Amino acid sequence: MKAISVCKVTLCVAVFTFGFLTATCMAQNFKIGMIYSGTGSGAHTGIYAQRGVELAAEQINAQGIGGKKLEMIYENDDTSTEKSVTAAKKLIYGDKVLAIIGPEMSSCIFGVQQVTEEAKIPIISPTGSSPKLTEDKQEWYFRNSPSARYQTVDLVEYIKNQGIKRLGLLVDWGRTSDQVKTFEEDAKKIGLTIAVMEKFQTGDTSFMSQLLKIKGEKAEGLVLFAMPTEGSAAAIQARDLGITVPLFGIIAMSYKEYIEMGGKAVEGTVVPTTFIPDNLDPAVQKFNGMFKAKYNVLPDHAGAHSYDATNLLAEVLKKVKLDNKPESLAADRQKIRDGFTTIKNYRGVSVPISYGPAPTAADRDGMKSLMLVQVKGGKWVIIKK
Repeated sequence: MKAISVCKVTLCVAVFTFGFLTATCMAQNFKIGMIYSGTGSGAHTGIYAQRGVELAAEQINAQGIGGKKLEMIYENDDTSTEKSVTAAKKLIYGDKVLAIIGPEMSSCIFGVQQVTEEAKIPIISPTGSSPKLTEDKQEWYFRNSPSARYQTVDLVEYIKNQGIKRLGLLVDWGRTSDQVKTFEEDAKKIGLTIAVMEKFQTGDTSFMSQLLKIKGEKAEGLVLFAMPTEGSAAAIQARDLGITVPLFGIIAMSYKEYIEMGGKAVEGTVVPTTFIPDNLDPAVQKFNGMFKAKYNVLPDHAGAHSYDATNLLAEVLKKVKLDNKPESLAADRQKIRDGFTTIKNYRGVSVPISYGPAPTAADRDGMKSLMLVQVKGGKWVIIKK
Protein backbone atom coordinates (compact mmCIF):
# COMPACT_ATOMS: atom_id res chain seq x y z
CA MET A 1 0.00 0.00 0.00
CA LYS A 2 2.85 2.35 0.84
CA ALA A 3 4.47 1.71 -2.53
CA ILE A 4 1.22 2.49 -4.30
CA SER A 5 0.78 5.67 -2.26
CA VAL A 6 4.32 6.78 -3.04
CA CYS A 7 3.73 6.15 -6.73
CA LYS A 8 0.53 8.13 -6.62
CA VAL A 9 2.24 11.02 -4.87
CA THR A 10 5.16 10.90 -7.29
CA LEU A 11 2.78 10.86 -10.25
CA CYS A 12 0.79 13.77 -8.85
CA VAL A 13 3.96 15.76 -8.27
CA ALA A 14 5.12 15.00 -11.80
CA VAL A 15 1.77 16.02 -13.29
CA PHE A 16 1.70 19.17 -11.17
CA THR A 17 5.28 20.01 -12.13
CA PHE A 18 4.59 19.44 -15.84
CA GLY A 19 1.43 21.53 -15.62
CA PHE A 20 3.27 24.29 -13.80
CA LEU A 21 6.09 24.31 -16.35
CA THR A 22 3.60 24.29 -19.22
CA ALA A 23 1.68 27.20 -17.71
CA THR A 24 4.93 29.04 -17.09
CA CYS A 25 6.03 28.56 -20.70
CA MET A 26 2.65 29.73 -21.94
CA ALA A 27 2.88 32.78 -19.70
CA GLN A 28 6.21 33.62 -21.31
CA ASN A 29 4.70 33.76 -24.78
CA PHE A 30 3.70 37.13 -26.22
CA LYS A 31 -0.05 37.63 -25.91
CA ILE A 32 -1.39 39.56 -28.91
CA GLY A 33 -5.03 40.37 -29.60
CA MET A 34 -6.80 40.79 -32.91
CA ILE A 35 -10.20 42.40 -33.49
CA TYR A 36 -11.68 41.60 -36.88
CA SER A 37 -15.03 41.56 -38.66
CA GLY A 38 -15.73 37.88 -39.18
CA THR A 39 -19.41 38.62 -39.77
CA GLY A 40 -21.49 41.65 -40.70
CA SER A 41 -21.05 44.09 -43.58
CA GLY A 42 -17.25 44.12 -43.25
CA ALA A 43 -16.83 40.34 -43.22
CA HIS A 44 -15.09 40.10 -46.59
CA THR A 45 -12.32 42.42 -45.44
CA GLY A 46 -12.27 41.02 -41.91
CA ILE A 47 -11.94 37.37 -42.88
CA TYR A 48 -9.02 38.07 -45.21
CA ALA A 49 -7.38 40.24 -42.54
CA GLN A 50 -7.72 37.51 -39.91
CA ARG A 51 -6.24 34.98 -42.31
CA GLY A 52 -3.26 37.24 -42.97
CA VAL A 53 -2.56 37.51 -39.24
CA GLU A 54 -3.06 33.80 -38.66
CA LEU A 55 -0.70 32.83 -41.49
CA ALA A 56 2.00 35.25 -40.35
CA ALA A 57 1.69 34.12 -36.72
CA GLU A 58 2.10 30.46 -37.70
CA GLN A 59 5.25 31.26 -39.66
CA ILE A 60 6.66 33.43 -36.88
CA ASN A 61 5.96 30.74 -34.29
CA ALA A 62 7.70 28.10 -36.39
CA GLN A 63 10.93 30.06 -35.81
CA GLY A 64 10.06 31.66 -32.48
CA ILE A 65 11.12 35.03 -31.10
CA GLY A 66 13.91 34.50 -28.61
CA GLY A 67 12.42 31.15 -27.62
CA LYS A 68 8.90 32.55 -27.32
CA LYS A 69 5.86 32.50 -29.58
CA LEU A 70 2.91 34.71 -30.39
CA GLU A 71 -0.17 33.66 -28.46
CA MET A 72 -2.95 35.07 -30.64
CA ILE A 73 -6.40 35.84 -29.24
CA TYR A 74 -9.03 36.61 -31.89
CA GLU A 75 -12.23 38.59 -31.30
CA ASN A 76 -14.99 38.98 -33.91
CA ASP A 77 -16.69 42.40 -33.70
CA ASP A 78 -19.49 41.59 -36.20
CA THR A 79 -18.64 44.94 -37.91
CA SER A 80 -20.10 46.70 -34.87
CA THR A 81 -18.40 49.62 -33.13
CA GLU A 82 -19.99 48.65 -29.83
CA LYS A 83 -18.72 45.07 -30.11
CA SER A 84 -15.28 46.34 -31.16
CA VAL A 85 -15.06 48.38 -27.97
CA THR A 86 -16.21 45.41 -25.87
CA ALA A 87 -13.61 43.19 -27.55
CA ALA A 88 -10.86 45.75 -26.95
CA LYS A 89 -11.69 45.98 -23.24
CA LYS A 90 -11.68 42.17 -22.95
CA LEU A 91 -8.29 41.90 -24.64
CA ILE A 92 -6.77 44.74 -22.62
CA TYR A 93 -8.15 44.13 -19.14
CA GLY A 94 -9.13 40.46 -19.27
CA ASP A 95 -6.53 38.80 -21.49
CA LYS A 96 -3.91 41.48 -20.76
CA VAL A 97 -2.46 41.42 -24.27
CA LEU A 98 0.67 43.37 -25.18
CA ALA A 99 -0.74 44.86 -28.39
CA ILE A 100 -3.80 44.77 -30.64
CA ILE A 101 -4.08 44.27 -34.41
CA GLY A 102 -7.29 45.61 -35.98
CA PRO A 103 -10.12 46.40 -36.34
CA GLU A 104 -10.56 46.98 -40.09
CA MET A 105 -13.50 49.39 -40.41
CA SER A 106 -12.82 53.09 -39.70
CA SER A 107 -16.01 53.35 -37.62
CA CYS A 108 -14.87 50.48 -35.40
CA ILE A 109 -11.33 51.86 -35.13
CA PHE A 110 -12.66 55.22 -33.89
CA GLY A 111 -14.43 53.49 -31.01
CA VAL A 112 -11.44 51.32 -30.09
CA GLN A 113 -8.99 54.24 -30.23
CA GLN A 114 -10.62 55.85 -27.21
CA VAL A 115 -10.10 52.65 -25.22
CA THR A 116 -6.52 52.02 -26.32
CA GLU A 117 -5.45 55.61 -25.68
CA GLU A 118 -6.83 55.46 -22.16
CA ALA A 119 -5.27 52.03 -21.51
CA LYS A 120 -1.97 53.02 -23.17
CA ILE A 121 -1.65 49.97 -25.41
CA PRO A 122 -0.29 49.95 -28.99
CA ILE A 123 -2.76 49.22 -31.77
CA ILE A 124 -2.05 48.74 -35.48
CA SER A 125 -4.92 48.57 -37.95
CA PRO A 126 -4.43 46.75 -41.29
CA THR A 127 -7.18 48.75 -43.02
CA GLY A 128 -9.30 51.86 -42.38
CA SER A 129 -8.98 54.90 -44.63
CA SER A 130 -10.52 57.85 -42.76
CA PRO A 131 -7.96 60.69 -42.50
CA LYS A 132 -9.37 61.55 -39.07
CA LEU A 133 -7.92 58.36 -37.58
CA THR A 134 -4.47 59.98 -37.43
CA GLU A 135 -5.49 63.61 -37.01
CA ASP A 136 -6.35 63.64 -33.30
CA LYS A 137 -2.88 63.06 -31.82
CA GLN A 138 -3.37 59.37 -31.14
CA GLU A 139 -0.25 58.41 -29.18
CA TRP A 140 -0.81 54.64 -29.39
CA TYR A 141 -2.31 54.18 -32.85
CA PHE A 142 -0.51 53.08 -36.04
CA ARG A 143 -2.15 52.62 -39.42
CA ASN A 144 -0.84 49.93 -41.78
CA SER A 145 -3.06 51.06 -44.64
CA PRO A 146 -3.18 54.18 -46.82
CA SER A 147 -5.26 57.07 -45.56
CA ALA A 148 -7.75 58.47 -48.04
CA ARG A 149 -5.51 61.55 -48.22
CA TYR A 150 -2.89 59.47 -50.09
CA GLN A 151 -5.19 57.32 -52.20
CA THR A 152 -6.05 59.75 -54.99
CA VAL A 153 -2.94 61.90 -55.57
CA ASP A 154 -1.35 59.62 -58.17
CA LEU A 155 -4.70 58.80 -59.75
CA VAL A 156 -5.66 62.41 -60.53
CA GLU A 157 -2.17 63.04 -61.91
CA TYR A 158 -2.55 60.00 -64.16
CA ILE A 159 -5.97 61.18 -65.34
CA LYS A 160 -4.59 64.61 -66.20
CA ASN A 161 -1.72 63.04 -68.15
CA GLN A 162 -4.29 61.21 -70.29
CA GLY A 163 -5.56 64.59 -71.50
CA ILE A 164 -8.83 64.28 -69.58
CA LYS A 165 -10.29 67.50 -68.14
CA ARG A 166 -13.96 66.83 -67.29
CA LEU A 167 -14.94 64.02 -64.95
CA GLY A 168 -18.14 62.34 -63.89
CA LEU A 169 -18.25 60.74 -60.43
CA LEU A 170 -20.55 57.89 -59.38
CA VAL A 171 -20.34 57.69 -55.61
CA ASP A 172 -21.31 55.34 -52.80
CA TRP A 173 -21.33 58.27 -50.38
CA GLY A 174 -22.00 56.21 -47.28
CA ARG A 175 -18.82 54.16 -47.72
CA THR A 176 -16.45 56.35 -49.74
CA SER A 177 -17.06 59.97 -48.71
CA ASP A 178 -13.50 60.36 -47.40
CA GLN A 179 -12.00 59.27 -50.71
CA VAL A 180 -14.40 61.52 -52.64
CA LYS A 181 -13.43 64.58 -50.62
CA THR A 182 -9.70 64.05 -51.08
CA PHE A 183 -10.22 63.30 -54.78
CA GLU A 184 -12.07 66.59 -55.23
CA GLU A 185 -9.28 68.47 -53.45
CA ASP A 186 -6.53 66.80 -55.49
CA ALA A 187 -8.43 67.26 -58.77
CA LYS A 188 -8.98 70.96 -58.10
CA LYS A 189 -5.27 71.51 -57.39
CA ILE A 190 -4.25 70.33 -60.86
CA GLY A 191 -7.12 71.85 -62.81
CA LEU A 192 -9.48 68.91 -63.34
CA THR A 193 -13.20 69.70 -63.44
CA ILE A 194 -15.82 67.60 -61.66
CA ALA A 195 -18.62 68.08 -64.18
CA VAL A 196 -21.14 65.98 -62.26
CA MET A 197 -21.36 63.84 -59.14
CA GLU A 198 -24.12 61.28 -58.73
CA LYS A 199 -24.68 59.26 -55.56
CA PHE A 200 -26.06 55.81 -54.79
CA GLN A 201 -26.39 53.52 -51.78
CA THR A 202 -24.56 50.32 -50.93
CA GLY A 203 -26.54 47.40 -52.32
CA ASP A 204 -28.11 49.30 -55.23
CA THR A 205 -28.25 47.30 -58.44
CA SER A 206 -29.44 49.89 -60.97
CA PHE A 207 -27.43 53.01 -61.79
CA MET A 208 -29.13 53.95 -65.05
CA SER A 209 -30.59 57.29 -63.93
CA GLN A 210 -27.29 58.48 -62.46
CA LEU A 211 -25.31 57.32 -65.50
CA LEU A 212 -27.69 59.07 -67.90
CA LYS A 213 -27.04 62.36 -66.07
CA ILE A 214 -23.29 61.76 -66.24
CA LYS A 215 -23.56 60.99 -69.95
CA GLY A 216 -25.52 64.20 -70.48
CA GLU A 217 -22.70 66.26 -68.96
CA LYS A 218 -20.26 64.90 -71.55
CA ALA A 219 -17.74 63.74 -68.97
CA GLU A 220 -14.44 62.58 -70.47
CA GLY A 221 -13.78 60.07 -67.71
CA LEU A 222 -15.96 58.15 -65.24
CA VAL A 223 -14.67 57.63 -61.69
CA LEU A 224 -16.41 54.92 -59.65
CA PHE A 225 -16.28 55.27 -55.87
CA ALA A 226 -17.65 51.83 -55.13
CA MET A 227 -17.09 48.32 -53.86
CA PRO A 228 -16.48 45.56 -56.46
CA THR A 229 -20.12 44.45 -56.72
CA GLU A 230 -21.63 47.89 -57.32
CA GLY A 231 -18.61 49.10 -59.29
CA SER A 232 -18.72 46.23 -61.78
CA ALA A 233 -22.49 46.56 -62.21
CA ALA A 234 -22.13 50.30 -62.85
CA ALA A 235 -19.40 49.67 -65.42
CA ILE A 236 -21.59 47.18 -67.30
CA GLN A 237 -24.55 49.56 -67.31
CA ALA A 238 -22.35 52.47 -68.41
CA ARG A 239 -21.17 50.51 -71.42
CA ASP A 240 -24.76 49.43 -72.17
CA LEU A 241 -25.71 53.12 -72.28
CA GLY A 242 -22.96 53.85 -74.77
CA ILE A 243 -20.65 55.54 -72.27
CA THR A 244 -17.26 54.67 -73.73
CA VAL A 245 -15.03 57.01 -71.71
CA PRO A 246 -12.15 55.59 -69.60
CA LEU A 247 -13.05 54.13 -66.20
CA PHE A 248 -11.25 54.87 -62.94
CA GLY A 249 -11.85 53.74 -59.38
CA ILE A 250 -10.60 53.46 -55.81
CA ILE A 251 -8.54 50.94 -53.85
CA ALA A 252 -11.68 49.10 -52.70
CA MET A 253 -12.25 48.00 -56.30
CA SER A 254 -8.83 46.35 -56.70
CA TYR A 255 -10.21 42.87 -56.10
CA LYS A 256 -10.39 40.04 -58.63
CA GLU A 257 -14.17 40.01 -58.07
CA TYR A 258 -14.46 43.36 -59.86
CA ILE A 259 -12.99 41.78 -62.98
CA GLU A 260 -14.87 38.50 -62.62
CA MET A 261 -18.25 40.24 -62.28
CA GLY A 262 -17.57 43.03 -64.77
CA GLY A 263 -16.03 41.04 -67.60
CA LYS A 264 -15.21 43.00 -70.74
CA ALA A 265 -17.00 46.10 -69.42
CA VAL A 266 -14.28 46.78 -66.84
CA GLU A 267 -11.35 46.34 -69.22
CA GLY A 268 -9.03 49.34 -68.97
CA THR A 269 -10.16 50.44 -65.49
CA VAL A 270 -7.36 52.17 -63.54
CA VAL A 271 -7.27 52.22 -59.72
CA PRO A 272 -4.70 52.92 -56.99
CA THR A 273 -3.80 50.06 -54.65
CA THR A 274 -1.14 48.66 -52.34
CA PHE A 275 -1.31 44.99 -53.32
CA ILE A 276 -2.43 42.70 -56.12
CA PRO A 277 -1.82 38.95 -56.32
CA ASP A 278 -0.76 39.40 -59.97
CA ASN A 279 2.35 41.32 -58.84
CA LEU A 280 5.32 39.27 -60.06
CA ASP A 281 7.53 40.32 -57.14
CA PRO A 282 9.02 37.07 -55.68
CA ALA A 283 7.95 37.96 -52.12
CA VAL A 284 4.36 38.48 -53.28
CA GLN A 285 4.31 35.25 -55.27
CA LYS A 286 5.66 33.31 -52.28
CA PHE A 287 2.99 34.88 -50.06
CA ASN A 288 0.31 34.01 -52.64
CA GLY A 289 1.41 30.38 -52.64
CA MET A 290 1.35 30.05 -48.86
CA PHE A 291 -1.99 31.83 -48.54
CA LYS A 292 -3.66 29.74 -51.24
CA ALA A 293 -2.21 26.50 -49.87
CA LYS A 294 -3.80 27.22 -46.49
CA TYR A 295 -7.10 28.88 -47.49
CA ASN A 296 -7.59 27.80 -51.12
CA VAL A 297 -7.96 31.42 -52.26
CA LEU A 298 -5.51 34.13 -53.22
CA PRO A 299 -4.99 37.01 -50.75
CA ASP A 300 -6.27 40.56 -51.18
CA HIS A 301 -4.86 43.84 -49.85
CA ALA A 302 -6.51 43.33 -46.44
CA GLY A 303 -4.79 39.96 -46.09
CA ALA A 304 -1.50 41.45 -47.24
CA HIS A 305 -1.72 44.43 -44.87
CA SER A 306 -2.51 42.24 -41.86
CA TYR A 307 0.25 39.80 -42.81
CA ASP A 308 2.70 42.70 -42.92
CA ALA A 309 1.33 44.18 -39.68
CA THR A 310 1.93 40.91 -37.82
CA ASN A 311 5.45 40.59 -39.18
CA LEU A 312 6.10 44.23 -38.27
CA LEU A 313 5.03 43.47 -34.71
CA ALA A 314 7.35 40.47 -34.67
CA GLU A 315 10.23 42.68 -35.84
CA VAL A 316 9.54 45.07 -32.98
CA LEU A 317 9.40 42.21 -30.46
CA LYS A 318 12.79 41.02 -31.68
CA LYS A 319 14.34 44.45 -31.14
CA VAL A 320 12.91 45.51 -27.78
CA LYS A 321 13.67 43.77 -24.49
CA LEU A 322 10.45 42.87 -22.68
CA ASP A 323 10.17 41.48 -19.17
CA ASN A 324 6.84 39.96 -20.23
CA LYS A 325 5.54 39.68 -16.68
CA PRO A 326 2.22 40.89 -15.23
CA GLU A 327 3.93 43.62 -13.23
CA SER A 328 5.78 44.92 -16.31
CA LEU A 329 2.78 44.97 -18.68
CA ALA A 330 2.50 48.76 -18.86
CA ALA A 331 6.24 49.19 -19.44
CA ASP A 332 6.28 46.43 -22.08
CA ARG A 333 3.40 48.05 -23.97
CA GLN A 334 5.33 51.32 -23.95
CA LYS A 335 8.42 49.59 -25.34
CA ILE A 336 6.41 48.06 -28.18
CA ARG A 337 4.86 51.41 -29.05
CA ASP A 338 8.28 53.07 -29.06
CA GLY A 339 9.60 50.21 -31.18
CA PHE A 340 6.99 50.87 -33.85
CA THR A 341 8.12 54.49 -34.13
CA THR A 342 11.56 53.32 -35.32
CA ILE A 343 10.22 51.35 -38.34
CA LYS A 344 11.57 52.86 -41.57
CA ASN A 345 10.91 51.67 -45.12
CA TYR A 346 9.84 48.17 -44.09
CA ARG A 347 9.28 46.00 -47.16
CA GLY A 348 6.78 43.21 -46.76
CA VAL A 349 4.36 42.05 -49.46
CA SER A 350 2.60 45.40 -49.91
CA VAL A 351 4.08 48.90 -50.31
CA PRO A 352 6.89 50.33 -48.09
CA ILE A 353 5.92 51.13 -44.48
CA SER A 354 7.45 53.79 -42.22
CA TYR A 355 6.48 55.31 -38.86
CA GLY A 356 7.82 58.05 -36.60
CA PRO A 357 7.64 59.31 -33.00
CA ALA A 358 5.06 62.09 -33.35
CA PRO A 359 1.30 61.38 -32.95
CA THR A 360 0.60 62.94 -36.35
CA ALA A 361 -0.55 61.72 -39.74
CA ALA A 362 2.99 62.11 -41.06
CA ASP A 363 4.34 59.62 -38.50
CA ARG A 364 1.39 57.29 -37.90
CA ASP A 365 0.22 56.68 -41.48
CA GLY A 366 2.60 53.90 -42.47
CA MET A 367 1.70 53.73 -46.16
CA LYS A 368 1.99 56.92 -48.19
CA SER A 369 2.87 55.65 -51.66
CA LEU A 370 0.53 53.54 -53.76
CA MET A 371 0.84 51.92 -57.15
CA LEU A 372 -1.58 52.25 -60.05
CA VAL A 373 -3.00 49.11 -61.63
CA GLN A 374 -5.12 48.60 -64.73
CA VAL A 375 -7.36 45.81 -65.96
CA LYS A 376 -5.60 44.35 -68.99
CA GLY A 377 -6.62 41.08 -70.56
CA GLY A 378 -8.84 40.18 -67.63
CA LYS A 379 -6.31 40.74 -64.83
CA TRP A 380 -4.78 43.56 -62.82
CA VAL A 381 -1.48 44.83 -64.22
CA ILE A 382 0.83 47.34 -62.51
CA ILE A 383 1.24 50.47 -64.65
CA LYS A 384 2.96 52.67 -62.05
CA LYS A 385 4.90 51.76 -58.90
